[in-house]
Amino acid sequence: MRRILLLLPILAFATGAAWRRGDAYVLNSGDTHVTMASGSLSEIAALHERLGDSTYLWVRLSAREWIIRDESILREAVALWAPLQAMRPEQEALNDEEERLDARIDAIEDGKATAAPGELAALRERDDIVRRRERELDEREEAMEKVVEEKLRHVVDEAIRNGLAKAMR
Repeated sequence: MRRILLLLPILAFATGAAWRRGDAYVLNSGDTHVTMASGSLSEIAALHERLGDSTYLWVRLSAREWIIRDESILREAVALWAPLQAMRPEQEALNDEEERLDARIDAIEDGKATAAPGELAALRERDDIVRRRERELDEREEAMEKVVEEKLRHVVDEAIRNGLAKAMR
């Protein structure tokens, strides 16, 4: 199953200084699907419809759109995101554990389940640990994203300079 790394709260996403407001990119390659956009979800959906499920790095810089299909550039872009992709299983496991803990705590607090002596306190303690670890991972991910996005911008600029990015429209 493909993993989707969605790096946008669709309408506004704060990126490093390398990307300006209005810039956007979509990396679609194998199991790596990364999107940073300042537009709407419908704009991204239209782009996917237009380009299909092929392998590409689409970029909008100012008002210009570029498409990169060069395999070496795409491999480099995917490699940049690999450390973030590697964090996904731990993040998913923590999310799953938090949901289970929350459900059990809620059931006990709502009187829908009975708890063993000390169970509720132990569940809350574990929930605090899980939430703290989630925050730590989120902070680490945000810091890594800034570095990756800056490096990706350099890769894109180089591809444009070398003629490996093709202007669209």
